[in-house]
Parts: sequence; C-alpha cells; structure tokens
Amino acid sequence: MWATTIVFLLISLTNLAIVVAPPPPSNPPIPIPQYGVTTVYASEGNQPSSGAVNIKITSNGYGAFFVVKLLVFMDMPGQSDLILESINLDGVYAISFSQNYATPKIVVIASGATFGDVIGALPSYLTPMLVRDPLGNEALVLNGGAGNGLTVGLQFSSQTIGGQVSAEAIVTAPSNNTITIAMS
Repeated sequence: MWATTIVFLLISLTNLAIVVAPPPPSNPPIPIPQYGVTTVYASEGNQPSSGAVNIKITSNGYGAFFVVKLLVFMDMPGQSDLILESINLDGVYAISFSQNYATPKIVVIASGATFGDVIGALPSYLTPMLVRDPLGNEALVLNGGAGNGLTVGLQFSSQTIGGQVSAEAIVTAPSNNTITIAMS
C-alpha cells in the first residue's frame, strides 16, 4: 500500500509543469479594503487611417488591478463592424482572433451603432479569464508594473469606417496606483 502511494506520488511530481516567469514583486499583498474604482478615458485624435485601433491600459503599481468594462465609443455610427482582432494580458498571454479559416468575428461595435464593450464581447470560451474583483464585479485581472497590463487590438471590417474612436475603462485597482489608458 505504501509503495503504491509513493510510486503514485513520484509519478505525479514528475508530471508538474515548469513555468518560466519573473519572480513576484517583493511588495506585501494589498488588502481588499485598499481597492477602489476608477474610470480612465482616451480618445483617438483623428479617424484611424488604417482601420485599426489599439488600446492599452496599465498601472504604475505592483498590485493586481481589474478591468471591469472597456467601453468603446464612436462619434458617429460606423459604416462597418468594429471587431476584436487581438487581446494581450500582461504581455504574456496573447490571443489573436484571426478572421481566416471560418473563425467567427467578434463584433465590439456593430455597423450602424456608436458604442460597445470589449469585455462583454469576449466569446464564451474565454470566460475562464474572467474573475471576481475585490468588490465582486466580473473582470479581467492584470498585473501592475512595467510591461504588464491589457492591450486590445480592434479593426474595422472595411476601410469605410466612420469617425473618431474613444475608449473608457472602468477599473478596480489599489488606491495608491495610477491607471493610464492610451490609444494608437
């Protein structure tokens, strides 16, 4: 009996995966009461010439932060769908939604509409990426610090796109962190 248990334990230990990642920050964990909600806003100055829009949300602190909503707005109804092209979490976990090979497109703003939510548009097979933030909201969890954060790539399905694009993120973060959003 003991020999079987030991053999099973040794086999289980040899099947462990090795993860190559930087060590966690040496800062102590941030207590839940020190989290708050903030909203950050950015706007693309001009109509995107290539039909592509990239949105990046970062935090200057080392605590985890949570993107609850990422709302995308247009100043006039789009003449083509604005689709989710890619999503990158902390510069490590990247997904590219290729529109080839019969992959269904993920529409963030439908043609003729003026706003949509990236987090709400995520397909059902990505719902395991969503967690509960310290306030109980369903959100994407990200790490603060250099090189981390959320990067979203959006693409209009045709070059007749519409107008200016803006984004607003609702974020739960440690109260001493600064959250920034940028568009390109």
